[in-house]
Amino acid sequence: MKRTFSLASLIVITSSAYAIDFADDFNRPDSVDLTGSWDMLAGGIGQSGGAAIGQPLSAGLALAQTSGDVRSLLFQMDVRVEPTQAYSYAAFAIGTTGTGPGEGLFVKIQDNNGDGMLDTYGFYTGNNQPGGFTGATFGVLDAPTHQARLTAFVEGDLIKMTVDANLNGGSSSMLVASGVNELGLGDRFGFGVSGAAYIDNYSATAVPEPASLAVIGVGLAALRRRRK
Repeated sequence: MKRTFSLASLIVITSSAYAIDFADDFNRPDSVDLTGSWDMLAGGIGQSGGAAIGQPLSAGLALAQTSGDVRSLLFQMDVRVEPTQAYSYAAFAIGTTGTGPGEGLFVKIQDNNGDGMLDTYGFYTGNNQPGGFTGATFGVLDAPTHQARLTAFVEGDLIKMTVDANLNGGSSSMLVASGVNELGLGDRFGFGVSGAAYIDNYSATAVPEPASLAVIGVGLAALRRRRK
C-alpha cells in the first residue's frame, strides 16, 4: 500500500509548468474565524501565526470551489502539529458534496495520541465518514514526523497522497486507496482540521488529465527501475 520515491519531478511539474488554480498562505491577522475565499461547511477554523487551525473541540471543514474538475487538480499543503491532550489531524477534502459517507474524498494525516507527532493516515469520505474505499483505509506512517508537506491527486480510480517530512520535495511516502469511481465527486475542495494541527500554503494546481499524470507515472516507474 505504501511506496517511497523522489518527488523532484512532481514538484517541477506543479511549480513551473501549470498555473495555480487556487492558493492561500493564510498570512492574515489572527482570528477565531477563517477569512479569505472559504466557505465553512462544518465546525470552526481560525487563523493563528499565518496558518489555519481548528478551534478547540470543533473539527472544522472549509471549502473553496473550482471552475473545472477536481480530478485535474493537484492539491498541496504544509502541516505541523503541536502536543495536546487529544488527537489532531489535517485533511484534504476533494470533490466534497457534503459531510456524509460517499460525499467526496477526505484524506488525512493525524497525531493519534497527542504527542505532537503525525503518526497515522486515513482515507475516508465526506467528513471523517467511512465507506467508499476498498482495502485498508487507516494505517500507521513509516516514520512519525512533526511536520509534513502533503500532496494529493486523483489518478483513475485511485486517490494518492504523498508525505514529505522535509518540505523540500525530497524522498516521500506515497499512500494510496482505491474506489474513487464509486464516489460522487463535486466541484468543491478544501481542508479539514482538528485539534492542534496547523495548515499553511494550501494550493490547488491545474494539471491537465490524463497526459500530465502519465508523465508523473513514467517518472515514478523510472525511479522504481533504478532502485531495483
